[in-house]
Amino acid sequence: RALQIANHVLADGGRVLAHACSGTSPPSQRLLRAAKEGSVPGCEEALASGADVNWKDEDFFDYTALHLAAAAGHVAVCRLLREKGADIDPRSTSGETPLIMAARAQKSLELCDFLVSEGADLEARTNYKKNARSAKEYLDEYYKEMGAPINCGLGSS
Repeated sequence: RALQIANHVLADGGRVLAHACSGTSPPSQRLLRAAKEGSVPGCEEALASGADVNWKDEDFFDYTALHLAAAAGHVAVCRLLREKGADIDPRSTSGETPLIMAARAQKSLELCDFLVSEGADLEARTNYKKNARSAKEYLDEYYKEMGAPINCGLGSS
């Protein structure tokens, strides 16, 4: 692990070390924090500072900013991240996509519809051994609980 850290610092031109010494977080970490909190200005600042919109936090299940914003139901942040080039279907270590996280969290039908309209894979599945489920299965459950048409016109299960 120490060798990985050293290689990362060297590959990054020492910016990681500089941030560690100054007490600030690297831009990509700030982006994840702002996305989770639903802060559009915070995301914009992190991106302007050089954050990678598709950066995966290896210490936090390979989640991206889009994963965290989707799980928290932050529609405006998800729209911003997509405008800035965020991949629609990044996978976490357990196979979760932002759509799976949004549907499972059940915080915003608008967000789920947005992700689907952006091309999120409805057949993407988690890789949980005993309980692998697709994004469509999570969506069907969410729409049913909300009394909305199943998949809002995307077809029934």
